[in-house]
Amino acid sequence: MSFPRSVRLLAACGLVSAAIVLAVPAATGATSVSQCTTTQLHISLGTFQGGLGHGGWPIVFKNRGGICTLRGYPGVDGLSASGAVVVHAKRTLYGYLGGTHTIKTVTLAESKTASAFLEGYNAPTPHQPCHPFKYLKITPPNQTKSVKIAAHDSVCYPEIHPVVVGSSGSSGL
Repeated sequence: MSFPRSVRLLAACGLVSAAIVLAVPAATGATSVSQCTTTQLHISLGTFQGGLGHGGWPIVFKNRGGICTLRGYPGVDGLSASGAVVVHAKRTLYGYLGGTHTIKTVTLAESKTASAFLEGYNAPTPHQPCHPFKYLKITPPNQTKSVKIAAHDSVCYPEIHPVVVGSSGSSGL
């Protein structure tokens, strides 16, 4: 069995274990895992959290189908009672209540969860309009189909953070 020169050099330096080197040829025939689709996911809001003028929720994505991946930011819009878009959540890596320092691909087996934290201010900033919303329109990362969820609270200037493993919406900043 022949390995690429770079793998042989790393193994010779002790930087790659034999178990990893032996796994390399098996991975070359593996198929890639597809992205999670909106219909494959159950999308819900976790418990509202707040602190020092901030509030927000983890948006939880639970896989209802086969293995799939999520990477990046969900799309999140705040909707009025009539369903009109009143605000778009700004995409940021992290904020006061949640997030992560890097964007990573999350692989979800059936019934496993990933989440992204949606947060904002609890009150408007002087001379800045706040657009309260009654519903959230949530689109999983890299998808075009959305779901509409009732928002029992509202925040000003919403920000959405990238998906992370688990249901907290944070990678433990």
